[in-house]
Amino acid sequence: MTPVVLSNQIFNDIALCLSGGGYRAAAYHLGALDLLDELDLLPQVKLLSTVSGGSILGMSYAVWRIEGQPFGAFYEFFYKFLLRRNVVEDALAGLRDSTKTVATQNPSLIRAAAQVYANELFQDRRFKLLLDKAGAEFKELIFNATEFRIGASFRFRASRNPQAVIGNNYFRVDRGVAEQIRLADIVAASSCFPSAFEPIRFPDDFVWNDLAAVRNELKSGFKSSDGKAVTVPLMDGGIYDNQGLDSAKLAIPVEEAEFGILLICDTNQRDDEVFDFPVQPSKGWLPLRWIVRWLRLVLALSLVSAFALVMQFWRTLNAEGLSPGAYARVHPYELLFVYLIPFLLTIAVAGGLVWLRRVGRSLRRVEVAGAVFDVWKMARELTVPDLLEMLRARFGSLTALASSVFLKRIRNLVARSVFTNPERRDKVAFNVLYELLLSHQKLEEKDPELKPSAELRQVATRAERMATTLWFANEDELKNLIICGQATTCFNLLRFLQQRYGEQLRDSQNEAARLYLRLKEKWLALNQDAACLLRRPRA
Repeated sequence: MTPVVLSNQIFNDIALCLSGGGYRAAAYHLGALDLLDELDLLPQVKLLSTVSGGSILGMSYAVWRIEGQPFGAFYEFFYKFLLRRNVVEDALAGLRDSTKTVATQNPSLIRAAAQVYANELFQDRRFKLLLDKAGAEFKELIFNATEFRIGASFRFRASRNPQAVIGNNYFRVDRGVAEQIRLADIVAASSCFPSAFEPIRFPDDFVWNDLAAVRNELKSGFKSSDGKAVTVPLMDGGIYDNQGLDSAKLAIPVEEAEFGILLICDTNQRDDEVFDFPVQPSKGWLPLRWIVRWLRLVLALSLVSAFALVMQFWRTLNAEGLSPGAYARVHPYELLFVYLIPFLLTIAVAGGLVWLRRVGRSLRRVEVAGAVFDVWKMARELTVPDLLEMLRARFGSLTALASSVFLKRIRNLVARSVFTNPERRDKVAFNVLYELLLSHQKLEEKDPELKPSAELRQVATRAERMATTLWFANEDELKNLIICGQATTCFNLLRFLQQRYGEQLRDSQNEAARLYLRLKEKWLALNQDAACLLRRPRA
């Protein structure tokens, strides 16, 4: 290995990628930041490229750091946010109010989620704060989303490079517009994962002081050839690149010497089986065509019942010689429970069945690649369990395709592009969630004390099992992920130093060796007591 010339700061500037993964990612990344703070390395983080759950944490941390707040105060604030806030539940509670935040009146769960982020994390702070002041603390801040018009990355980027593009090359957002974007809306766009939210539309679903003025300022790509406004649907940045690595590569030229390490915090889970057919032991016996006939009979009986009730009510009025008003005064309960409520129920059933019939007819024929198919003709002999099994298999495969197959493929392609470049390869440190569960025989041969304890392996196992959600069921889940972030980051930095500096670590006067010893001290403490750093006082 070619000897590496050490600088005053062993890593120089640190580029940090924070992956997606909901609260699993946010808590794990909080642990990673906490470990960097414990080693006094956090001020060296000069690039942040974040995705989804990583953007919830990354944007919050960037704001606190830019505003000069200590990390200890940020840690306590964000810990409490993760513990007490269920973003999906809070968004559902505020769904009706989401119509008040923008000019359009349709309710939107992702707009409601953006308002939760505004209320709890960012208030009305705008991207201008980062564009104006980020340079004093950071060289690059990139918050990644995916746009669904051409299927490309959409980057909210505050950069030292005046030529840096906000948006992408097809949909460029000029600085004047970018300054007005709410930070909460950026986080909502970056963390808008398909299983929970609908796309957030740019600029329509973002909160502006004057949407019409913003529309007039938007140029490249945001107007069609006939001058009409173009809306860009945005979703989770993890759909395009769940690690944020592609954006970090873009921001750091190959010849860039200022960044000594690219630390990629990745909370991707290992999926041994991304899809399996659902088990359906009972195949049923009643085909759909008989169910439709039964529903037709129910419709007919409902209409006949409604007619019969009206006729019986009329006969009763004639027999007693009363008008409808007089009958209501004399027999109010009979009118309500014998005639009115049964009549309304039969009409409601009939109306519902007529609506269902109209919907069924509209879906009966579908066109695919110019060919028209009669869906009912193909499905009429299926039973309900057969149909449900087919739907589960199809939707399950689509979900697996989007959430696992595509993500893994993109992840591998981006990582391969890093490792095939010798200038970048020696600067990359992957910090994956399940690292402590993998075999590191060669590393442990060089330093046997780097073997994770059984307790740390249990921490990593529990962390990997945590689903991609925007809530925690209990505080133990949060603590476990933070511990996993602390320990795994410590381990991977030790591994990085071993691989890059090798024999130089034997020299106690060497700066890399001194950092290695500091990391080793933390690692041994974590191996003895996994929660030791969790309890430490923070400045």
